[in-house]
Amino acid sequence: MEVLFEWLSVPAGEYEMLFHRMLSVLMLASSVLTFFSTLFVTAPYGRYAPNAESRSGAGEQEKKEDKKPFALGPLIPARVAWVIMESPAPIGCLIWWLLRDPHADTNWMNWTLFVLFEIHYIHRAFIFPLRMRAGSPMPLNIMFMAWFFCLLNGYLQVRDVWPSKREKLLLKQVVPFVSG
Repeated sequence: MEVLFEWLSVPAGEYEMLFHRMLSVLMLASSVLTFFSTLFVTAPYGRYAPNAESRSGAGEQEKKEDKKPFALGPLIPARVAWVIMESPAPIGCLIWWLLRDPHADTNWMNWTLFVLFEIHYIHRAFIFPLRMRAGSPMPLNIMFMAWFFCLLNGYLQVRDVWPSKREKLLLKQVVPFVSG
């Protein structure tokens, strides 16, 4: 626990760094909570949507597992929900990139990771929904939770790729990047 507090300590004036670190811890903690909650609750969308029981035997599987669906709010058409819930990552990344420290641009790995992340999420948010089959509607709470996750994930990704200060490119960073 002492290591965590040491990691969270930041110099005066570096509150954005503290915010980033706290958000990273929150994301890790929420992943553990999500893992254990999915042992007891089924997210009711896609093949696990209540009206998708006839497709691919998902309904029978859900009955065997005896998980309860967790759906709140109105149902949103699948394509609309997909665009809404995935769009904060590419849009937020672009906004945060525009607000970055312009002196942090010297690292070619930053550009590579940023471009790959943007391509992935632009496809995921705007192209894939146009190509997907009209799926089961998604409950509002599931869409909102995914929207919130994509917003935070986009910020964390860009913040990691575009540090607030110029950092030297070290060989210990290049080797894992190239080999990974």
